[in-house]
Amino acid sequence: MNTELRFIDQEISSLSGVSIFKKMMGKSEFVTYLETLPLLEQGYPPVQLFIQFMSAIWCGADRTLPIDYYRLEKGK
Repeated sequence: MNTELRFIDQEISSLSGVSIFKKMMGKSEFVTYLETLPLLEQGYPPVQLFIQFMSAIWCGADRTLPIDYYRLEKGK
């Protein structure tokens, strides 16, 4: 399945952006590559955490410091 990207002067929904992200991750086989790395597991699967973080950034998250704070608090 090919995906065509082009610029338009109309707004798109946030779900459209997530759909593009999912297709990009699937076609690039990046997740498969991440699964081959020796990542430390601290509760949740590290690949899942990384994909969730990248999804948040892709969708416009700009405040990632609280995420790290809550992760550290949970470990106490």
